Amino acid sequence: MKPEQYFFRYAWPCTEVLLEKKKVSQQRFNDLKFAANNNIIPLRNVLEDTYKTAFENLKNIAKAMKKDHWDISVIKRYFDEGEHNNFINSGKGEFGHAPESLKDMCRVHEGVIDSINKGFIRVEYDNERKARMCMNPYKIKLKPGDRVKIHYGYVIEKII
Repeated sequence: MKPEQYFFRYAWPCTEVLLEKKKVSQQRFNDLKFAANNNIIPLRNVLEDTYKTAFENLKNIAKAMKKDHWDISVIKRYFDEGEHNNFINSGKGEFGHAPESLKDMCRVHEGVIDSINKGFIRVEYDNERKARMCMNPYKIKLKPGDRVKIHYGYVIEKII
């Protein structure tokens, strides 16, 4: 998977929040929604312009790793290895005044699919103490018992 595609899979769920906070235009949102729904990978400059906070964090991680911020290992460290969640937990940026329920939605979680019903996927996470109904916009082949990564109400990837 290309770095742009991997980044966009994780970043797309944040876009509606950016729209609500007027950090992206309705046109940009519509363009990105079309891209997400049609498996189109946006250009790097569009991604960097849209997800500014994420790229500030990616650039800091890349500097520490002595790599380019578009290196897939940098993006995985951010989303998959916990740096994204650490940023949320730190209370920096928009998260300083966010309620815990929003912070929990914003975090990337690893979970297990409990059930699939009419296209909605129930994912248990946090050692089965929590559950969330999710969608599968990336059309990943899933079944109950599969381990997945979720962000907001989206299944982002299957863990193999």
